Amino acid sequence: MLCLLCSIGTVAQEAYTVLTEADSTLTFYYDEMRGSRPGTSYSLNTGLTSPDWYRSRHKVSRAVFDPSFAAARPKSTFGWFYEMDNLTSITGIAYLNTSSVTYMTFMFSGCKSLDYIDLSGFDTSGVTDMMAMFQDCTSLTTLDVSGFNTENVTNLGSMFANCESLTLLDVSGFNTDNVVDMAAMFQDCRSLTALDVSGFNTGNVTDIYGMFNGCNSLKSIDVSGFNTANVTNMRAMFALCSSLTTLDLSGFNTENVTDMYGMFNGCNLLETICVGLGWCTDAVTESGMMFRGCTHLVGGQGTTYDADHVDVTYAHVDGGPSNPGYLTCGFNENDVNGDGEVNIADVNTIINSVLGNGCNSRADLNKDGEINIADINAIIDIILGDGCSR
Repeated sequence: MLCLLCSIGTVAQEAYTVLTEADSTLTFYYDEMRGSRPGTSYSLNTGLTSPDWYRSRHKVSRAVFDPSFAAARPKSTFGWFYEMDNLTSITGIAYLNTSSVTYMTFMFSGCKSLDYIDLSGFDTSGVTDMMAMFQDCTSLTTLDVSGFNTENVTNLGSMFANCESLTLLDVSGFNTDNVVDMAAMFQDCRSLTALDVSGFNTGNVTDIYGMFNGCNSLKSIDVSGFNTANVTNMRAMFALCSSLTTLDLSGFNTENVTDMYGMFNGCNLLETICVGLGWCTDAVTESGMMFRGCTHLVGGQGTTYDADHVDVTYAHVDGGPSNPGYLTCGFNENDVNGDGEVNIADVNTIINSVLGNGCNSRADLNKDGEINIADINAIIDIILGDGCSR
């Protein structure tokens, strides 16, 4: 009977937070003392739902993780510090065990007064969504995410968007095999002078809208290894990257892209855009302002910027005065099918294009803006040695 009474009186441990407005502190606990603590207490949120303390976000200037919280295993940190624009410090974050967390979406987004976050203890092996995780953290100058395990992440959209004071960011170790969304990932990271994304696997990505938009201090971006076969949206991808002088897009496959609006808008120092066999704009329906302000841009045959032609009509390899374009060829133009040789297979490829099968951009061998018998004759002449093999 005594044991039964003891069990009835036992209070289970639980994870919760307490906001004490007197000192503007939000504290995370895992114990059985919730009912006796002064302040307003909240249960942790789950899944992709906002925490209840979000309504009091502007009252928080300090966040504290109590040592007891080390025993907690939250499954979601969605929006935990979202729009806490007065938050200046997070203490004891080493007591946050993230090994069971799936969603880190909006976790620190809008923490405009926070100038440091210790992420060294974060276990992100189970995380699938990091969308806007640090978005609008405008006071951060450095952010160490080099230890992040991103192998299960599918969404990196806006992850660092508008982190305008960041001068260092190492994402070279990110595993992006499963990522579908990279839209606005680095948008308005205006202080970054270097960014290594050369190891990114983008084979599953469909949206890279505004990925580097506003990165006006980057002098180079190595996207030569990007697989864009599944991408449909490239709107404003490099817009306002005003320090870039060259772009190597020779590995881009754009056959499924429908939106290139403002893709290079405001790249006023950009001189050369190199494209490869996969470059095709047949599916593009939105292309206004694509090259607006690219006053230094010169096509491979010498075509210069014309303010009256800033849409997709000039988004092809320059064919000279008869078919002007702003792009430079990054491949053997006569190797129409891209197999490394110029032979009868290229003749067949052009014939298929004449019949309306496949993307037409590289089958226009003589660069007159049309795919017809003249292109078939041109490739035959080249094969027979009677034409110029470029």
